[in-house]
Formats: sequence, structure tokens, C-alpha cells
Amino acid sequence: METPVKQALPLESAGFKKSCLWVALAVGCFQAAYTSVNHPVLGLLIFGYAYFLVRLTDQPSVKRAFYFGLVTGYLCYAPQAFFMWRIFSVASVILWLVLAFWTGLFTAIVCGCIRRWGKARAMWLVPVVWVLVTSLKLLGVPLNLFNVLAFPLVLGVGVDYGIYVVIAMRQEGDLQRNLATVVKPVLLAGLCTTAGFGSLGLAANPALRGLGVVCALGVAWCLFATLFFVLPAYAWRGAK
Repeated sequence: METPVKQALPLESAGFKKSCLWVALAVGCFQAAYTSVNHPVLGLLIFGYAYFLVRLTDQPSVKRAFYFGLVTGYLCYAPQAFFMWRIFSVASVILWLVLAFWTGLFTAIVCGCIRRWGKARAMWLVPVVWVLVTSLKLLGVPLNLFNVLAFPLVLGVGVDYGIYVVIAMRQEGDLQRNLATVVKPVLLAGLCTTAGFGSLGLAANPALRGLGVVCALGVAWCLFATLFFVLPAYAWRGAK
């Protein structure tokens, strides 16, 4: 008698109305946390922003998750556009678009991870953010608007390193040769990106200085995780 094969249940996706609700709650938490100068307790709502942003990734497609994340980024950073205009002038418009783009890219990446691996395996993204936050606390770097904006940017940039390594290991042919053609460029790209963001730590403007430190730490941790966790784990899986 044959044993029936259990099929995996499809992941439930958030509908349009529920997604709009997550967008509104994420934007509300972000603005409340940003304006929490007189009430520091409200600063904890930034975790609510992160929670609703992750809930927004429960979409039927990566494209839809990207668009909802993009809209969330536009709405979150729009009230700060006047503040950015005083610092960067016309370049603030480009900065606003770039920051919103990275928020959309973050939701798209998380949605793709959930759709491909499931929610349990996609939880590896949490330690990346946790290590970054812990590093900031140990170094005494305060969390502010620009630091929080760097989180989606770091994940969007840093996840590429792991993708390049996995693609190289999946190619046919000599594995060592394939890895040799990608590990060195990934290492150099990661070090150059870290140095580029780290140079902002010498800026006179505190906002730019904090943004550069957070991005440099985040990219450095993503590079470290790629070379010392993703690469050995995938090699061990292939050996099995």
C-alpha cells in the first residue's frame, strides 16, 4: 500500500486591503518614532515599522512586494524631504527616490526568500539585522532617521554577495575555478564598498557620518557572512 505524499500548502498572501493597512501602519509607526524627541518611548515604534514592513512582504509575487515597499518608502520619507532639501538641495530629490527604491528592494528580497524557502528558512535575515544593531550599540552609535534608513540599503547591497557565490557554485565545470572567478571580485567589491561608506564617517555633518558608519558596518557583516557562512554551508550541502 503506497503512502500518500503530502503536498506543501501554498503560502497565504495578503490581499490588497490588508497590504494597504500594513503600509499605513508602517508609515504611522515610522513617523511617530521619528518625531519622538519629546517622548523617547515612542522611539520604540521603529520596531513596529520593521514588523509591518516584514508583514508587507506576504505578497503573491515579488513584483507586487516591490511596489508596496516602494510606496511605503515614498510615504515614510516624504515629510523629511524639506529637511533633506536644506542639506542636499536638488540632490535631495534623488536621495528620496533612492531611499524609497531600497525599501522596495528590501520587501522584494524578503518576499522572494519567503516564496523560495518558506518563512522558517527566511528567518536568517533576522540575525543579520540583529548583529548590525548589536554592533551599533557596542560602538555607541545612536539610532536616528538616517541610521534606520540604512537597514534596507545594507540588505539590498549585501545580499548580492551571497547570490554571486551561489550562482558560481551552481555552474557546471570545475568548482574551484568557478569560485576563484567570483570570490576575489566579491571580496574586492565588499571592501571597496565598506571603505566608501566608511569615508563618510569623516564627514562634518552628523547625519552623513552616522549613515556612513551604519552602511560600512552592515556591508562588512554581509561580506563576512557570505565568505564564512554562505560559502561553507553551500559547499557542505553540495558534498552531501
